[in-house]
Amino acid sequence: MNHYQKIATVLVRAAGAAAAAVGVLGFVYGTVLVARGTSLSPDQAERYGSSVWYVVFGLMLFLLARPLGRLLGRGLD
Repeated sequence: MNHYQKIATVLVRAAGAAAAAVGVLGFVYGTVLVARGTSLSPDQAERYGSSVWYVVFGLMLFLLARPLGRLLGRGLD
C-alpha cells in the first residue's frame, strides 16, 4: 500500500466510525424515550429505525476500509 492508500483507508475508517456513532446515538435516544414512557412521534420512530441502518453502514465502511482505501488511492503515486 502506498501513502495515499493508507490515508484513504484512515479517512474511510473515520467516516465509518462517525456513521456508526450517529446510529448508536440515535438508537440510545429512542431507547431512552421509550424507557421513559414517552410515545414516539412518527418522525422519531422513523429516525429510531433508520439508526440501525447508520450502524450497519458505518460498520460496513469500517470493515471494508482497506479494500476501499486501496481502490481510492490507486494510481496516485
